[in-house]
Formats: sequence, C-alpha cells, structure tokens
Amino acid sequence: GSFIRIQNVTLGYNFSSNIIQKSPFTSLRLYGAVSNLAYITDYTGYNPEVSLEGGDPLNPGEDYGSYPLSRRFTIGVKVGF
Repeated sequence: GSFIRIQNVTLGYNFSSNIIQKSPFTSLRLYGAVSNLAYITDYTGYNPEVSLEGGDPLNPGEDYGSYPLSRRFTIGVKVGF
C-alpha cells in the first residue's frame, strides 16, 4: 500500500549572544523532537511497513495484529561554556 510517514521532527531555538551575555554560557539552545509522529494512509492496521516474511519489501507479509511503532518525545538543552 501507499503511505506517507512523518518519522522525525525537531524544532529548536538558539539564543542570541545578546540574551546570554549576562550568563556564564557561550551558547544556549533549547530543542524538542518527536519520532514516529504520523502515518497518512488508508491502511487500517497500526503499521503499513509490517512484514513477518523476513523483511523483504517485495513480499510484505501479514500484519497479524503487530504492535504499533512507539512515538517518542524528547526535550533538551544544549549549553556551551
């Protein structure tokens, strides 16, 4: 089947030197990321990429109610000294 997968999305902000000049940091970045954000498909199962036939993309196999891919959220701060 056909589908569109949004796998990794990252959004970050680098603070300018004017904002962080009063702090002991040389750089500061805040970011957030999401993995396995969405599928756009008519497939009724959890994962249109499922394959129980050895992973051959030309022989997609059967779904058999497999678990969906987990969605992961990450937030972070990157600081330079």
